[in-house]
Amino acid sequence: MLQTLKIQNFKNIKNLDFPELATINLITGKNNTSKTSLLEAIAILASNADFEFIYSILRERGELFYSEESTRKINPVKSLSSLFNNRQIDNNGLNSIFIGDEINYLRLEFIRYIEEIDDDNENNVILRKYRTKIPKKAIVPNTLLGLEIALGKDKTIFSIKEIEPHSMRSFTFLDMVSVIDFQFIKPIAHEEDSNANLWDNITLSEKEAYVIEALQIIEPNLEKIAFVKAENSTNGRKAAAKLKGVSERISLQSMGDGINRILTIILGLVNSENGYCLIDEFENGLHYSVQEKLWEIVFKLATKLNVQVFATTHSNDCINSFSEVINANNNQNLGKLFRLDRVKDEIKLETYDSKDLKIATENNIETR
Repeated sequence: MLQTLKIQNFKNIKNLDFPELATINLITGKNNTSKTSLLEAIAILASNADFEFIYSILRERGELFYSEESTRKINPVKSLSSLFNNRQIDNNGLNSIFIGDEINYLRLEFIRYIEEIDDDNENNVILRKYRTKIPKKAIVPNTLLGLEIALGKDKTIFSIKEIEPHSMRSFTFLDMVSVIDFQFIKPIAHEEDSNANLWDNITLSEKEAYVIEALQIIEPNLEKIAFVKAENSTNGRKAAAKLKGVSERISLQSMGDGINRILTIILGLVNSENGYCLIDEFENGLHYSVQEKLWEIVFKLATKLNVQVFATTHSNDCINSFSEVINANNNQNLGKLFRLDRVKDEIKLETYDSKDLKIATENNIETR
């Protein structure tokens, strides 16, 4: 669990420092204050800079760029430069991405490096790669452009070919670092296949009951759910519900956006044990009357399963319901609200603990 968090040179975030985090962290702010980028940064840290995950983020953002020679071959340098502040790559580490704290962190930077070749081997085996600084506008022979990734004190250099999508690269130390479980819940409806797989992960465990309890916020008569192949469809499995007193199963999709949003959030949460659950626009599809009950379950499960939650919102209702829960049932030390504001090119951070939130909500002080 992250106690502090520093993010530097990631997308529109030049420098953002969270001196103290909580178990449940709600982030608010106007548009273009990098709320989603904050979640993406934490996800990349948790994934140990997994390239497949990084490219999936770029694809969703429309930031995959193709080579001039082929409209099918992705240009990894131009695409990955989208992750860097102002899309700048300086080769000398002055615009390197940093995500984490002093001990557990991820650093990404494009560098120039030199390969040391085994002259005694006719296959030109690379013994090692080592970085070299390049003076501005200088042309240094035999240097190559690569991406250096550091996870704490462990570092490795990847060539451009090794960071191409679907390449057969060797991750060396990255394979040996344990991957933290995390789920990234997007604002839009989750894909049914993804939810079906998450449900399979918890089948026949006590976590099934946690999901049912959450769904009963909207439908108290719901007894069971299952993911079944939809009739006359080849698009995978759909969620179906068994209601008390009703003999036929009912498609969960027909029961409205709210119950399906709750399903996605809770499935993500129970599949993030000892890790992170990242929820973009928590309130989407949820009527204000159910949000407080859902927050209660989120607080309970996050504590029970040791999950650190980071959620974003634009909604006063979401903030007010969060405040009600954080100030009740001994939750005062479990949650914080963070507001992001953009001042020129900098992101400024304002922190609200349980007392601050209570004062703000009681006096209608704007916290969004």
